[in-house]
Amino acid sequence: ELVELLLYSNKLIGTIPMLTTMENRTNSLVDASAISSATHNRTANGCQNNVLHSCFLSNNFITGPLPPCFDALYSLIYLGLEDTFLSINGSQTFPAKLEYLDLSGVGLSDSRVVEEILLQNYAYVDLSQNAFGGSLPTSLWNASIQRLLLNNNQFSGSFPAQNGHLCS
Repeated sequence: ELVELLLYSNKLIGTIPMLTTMENRTNSLVDASAISSATHNRTANGCQNNVLHSCFLSNNFITGPLPPCFDALYSLIYLGLEDTFLSINGSQTFPAKLEYLDLSGVGLSDSRVVEEILLQNYAYVDLSQNAFGGSLPTSLWNASIQRLLLNNNQFSGSFPAQNGHLCS
């Protein structure tokens, strides 16, 4: 089964496929028959588990939201969606095991996305080169994220209270 999908730096257009059933295919980013067993297998009860652990779709012309069952990709650890045109908001959920998340340069401006991501247990998050503005979140210092990139956004104001934490 497919465990790694690397399609970055191509000229792919459209939405990420929903992949509901083999009979219900539509023209989409990737041929549903090629990855149906490794991504969004739908059942009457929702999505099933799979083995896809790396997905890099960066630097393509991908649009629209992530598929509804995206958070059910239980084995997904690495996700790179930088420089795409996806619609992601603060209610977007990501797979529970995710460790690496790159959403740089996707045009995000909803600060709820930053707040939600800071609550997760990711090792690496890149939210640089977006349009986040306003104050930095107060939860910034409490995040368990080891590497957080927020450069090249529109944050302003002073640093939130640090509660004894030091910057380096």
